[in-house]
Amino acid sequence: MSDLWWRVPIFMGGVFLVLATVLAAVRSFVLPRSEAVRINKWALTLVRYLFDTVAVFGKTYAQRDRVMALFAPVGLVMLPLICLGLVSAGYTAIYWRWAAVACLGATSSAAAPCSRWVPTSPARSWLAPFPTPRRHWACCLSHC
Repeated sequence: MSDLWWRVPIFMGGVFLVLATVLAAVRSFVLPRSEAVRINKWALTLVRYLFDTVAVFGKTYAQRDRVMALFAPVGLVMLPLICLGLVSAGYTAIYWRWAAVACLGATSSAAAPCSRWVPTSPARSWLAPFPTPRRHWACCLSHC
């Protein structure tokens, strides 16, 4: 129970991350006029940094230009992937908080085996989002 106080900001951060990313994706892909989206600026700045580190190895302008010619296509392909990654991270934070609250009343007895597989950290829920419990996760909700 004492570890739940810091899960609330993580839950709220997950909600904010999902909403901000979905709104940014709508503003950048659906809106017919140009709109400055901060997530796109960060993503394209990161891609530009990666391309600059590779292009610096080119000795001539033609070699550097050949590398930088791929910047726009790769950047445009990376934008939806970065949006999907951010939404996944946000839902991971939401799930992590929700699973802890759902199984709060559950015990480690045979009546509530779902308390064994509740993720204990965001990294575990990211690496193993679908563990194999003995019963379905809804058993937690029936015991609360």
